[in-house]
Parts: sequence; C-alpha cells; structure tokens
Amino acid sequence: MQLVVAMFIFSLFVPSNALVNIPYFTVMYLEVYRILLAPLLSRGILSLVFALMSFYRTGATLERAYGSAAFGILVSTVLVGTQAIFITIAFMAALGGDMSAIFWVAQGFWLVVMGLMVIDCVADTNPTRRLFVVQIPSKYYPLVTFALWLVFMGPRMDMACSLMIGYAYAFHKLDWLQPSAERIRQWEVRCWYRCRAAEKTLTW
Repeated sequence: MQLVVAMFIFSLFVPSNALVNIPYFTVMYLEVYRILLAPLLSRGILSLVFALMSFYRTGATLERAYGSAAFGILVSTVLVGTQAIFITIAFMAALGGDMSAIFWVAQGFWLVVMGLMVIDCVADTNPTRRLFVVQIPSKYYPLVTFALWLVFMGPRMDMACSLMIGYAYAFHKLDWLQPSAERIRQWEVRCWYRCRAAEKTLTW
C-alpha cells in the first residue's frame, strides 16, 4: 500500500501518459512496463482512498485463505489478465473502425482490487453483503459496486475487464494458469527461510 501511495505522489510530478497502459504504446512500442505500472497511478486521491480501503479488507481475507505466495500469484493473474483483455478489446474495437480505442487508458489500483473483490465475494459464505442500507447478494456485490462507479465516475473499460477476470477466476475458468499447490508450498517455504536468514544476518 505504501508503494501505491508513493506512486500516486510520484504521478503528480510525472506525465501519467508515460506510465499508464495505453494499448498503442504498450503493443506497438513494446512498452510492456506499462502493464505493471498502470495500477500504481491512480486517477485521483478519492479513487485511491476507496481502492485502498477495499484492498485492506479483501486482500487480508484472501491472503489468509490462500497463503502469501498464492495470493501474490492471484494478484499477478488478475493484473496481467485484466490488462491482456483490455488490450485485446481495444485492438478489436480499432479493427472495427474505432481507431481511438487503441488510445484508451487503463490505470489505477482498481485494476487489481475489482477482480479481487469478485473472487472474495463469490467465495463468501455469507449470502449477502451490506452496501449502505441495502443487503446485496454477495456474488452480485461487485457488479452493483461497478454500476455505482459508472453512475458517479463514468465508464471504465479497464475496471470491466477486471470484473471479467475476477468472475472467470472465481468460477474456476483460469485454474489452468495456477501452479500446483505443492509448488506454491515450496515457494512459501523458501521465502520463509530467506526471511529468517535475512533476520539472522541483520542480528549479527
């Protein structure tokens, strides 16, 4: 989270178009770093605050359920998958005649948070979630949240792509992308030993 806040402050001094995911530059100029940096550049402080609030709850729940290594893989899957779908839709729209589509912008931490919210809500054992004063069925909660975003903030194709990836993952359509449980366990063990070794080195 500190990194996201730091990048938002950094984005105040750097032209956002240099770092966000714009399909034309990402593909035609092979500026693939945009895929990774785009979530770190928020569209505004209010958007960032709500994204961090949502991530604090959703991220903590999913990390406890999956484990740190698997959660890291999950975040990577949502991010890369969202960006891949966004770029594909943009170029398909361009082929259909809308050349402005390849200059669409994908950015903000919601690229990750929206997909994670879907996964968390679909897996929730509680059938409903409270939104203001209304109880919403858990699996539809992200859709209602997205609809409210459309009303107050305008359309966001990138967030819609994150929704799609989230539901695809939640309904096990992307299981083939995930490493085996044994491989993940090995990564977590190695990470634990490295952290312990680093602590001993600092102690010495």
